[in-house]
Amino acid sequence: MLGHHTKTSIASTAKIAGISAVLSLAGAIVSAIVVFFQSGAAVSASERFGNKQDLNFAGSSLLTVFISLLINGLLFYHLFRFSRASRTALKHGHNILLESSLFNLASYFKICALLLILSVSLMAFAMVVIGLGGAIK
Repeated sequence: MLGHHTKTSIASTAKIAGISAVLSLAGAIVSAIVVFFQSGAAVSASERFGNKQDLNFAGSSLLTVFISLLINGLLFYHLFRFSRASRTALKHGHNILLESSLFNLASYFKICALLLILSVSLMAFAMVVIGLGGAIK
């Protein structure tokens, strides 16, 4: 059903996707480890407001790390499943498994698109808030 060129392209894409998934997850884990070891000094930020206590923002970095690990784990799952399933499907000529692997790839790109839309929306909202803050002065 699939031509040799198509099979070769899917196989090489699956190989690169698998490597990319592993490196992405490894990067997220290394980042989390770095934040946990630096949570006492470099990551926390504090300000003095008169006689009030210091405001410590170290907890927000832990929340950011948790969200990052959650998102990277979800992306890793879909990309790695695409990689494994498509290589297996091409090896054994299993078209249903190949279709399933392509659905995993589609899910990966849907998640990336949602994250991009969310990021752009948050940046636009921040610009509006900053603009309104400048107009109030």
